[in-house]
Amino acid sequence: MDGFSSEGYARDPLLTDQLRWRRVVVDRPFHVSDPVVLTIQHMDDSFEEYGGTIDPKRHFIDLHNRIALGTYVETPVRVHLTYWWPGPGQLIIDADDYAGHRIHARFTQLDPKSFPLVDRGFSWVKEQSYNR
Repeated sequence: MDGFSSEGYARDPLLTDQLRWRRVVVDRPFHVSDPVVLTIQHMDDSFEEYGGTIDPKRHFIDLHNRIALGTYVETPVRVHLTYWWPGPGQLIIDADDYAGHRIHARFTQLDPKSFPLVDRGFSWVKEQSYNR
């Protein structure tokens, strides 16, 4: 996350901020008009998961359901996000009404090859632990 603002005011990355996002994970490419699952990680490491659709022509993400973590229980919601790319590997998401706030979030894409599981490989049994 490169920046987050609410009502036009920047919000510092405080662990106690319940509105600010730390990361956003989208489960499919933005050029596909299929159902999407969008996961928001907050500053306190809590997660919110939403189901919705992407409109790649108009650059909209419409979230229709909030999904209870660890279940498939859905609660109807109406969250309308606008997105665009100001440059390679960068994403901006705006919402006029997310949890009652107008938000603006700026992200830099992480390289999937940098994730520890991909970087160091996976083994069911490891003679020495990775965190030593």
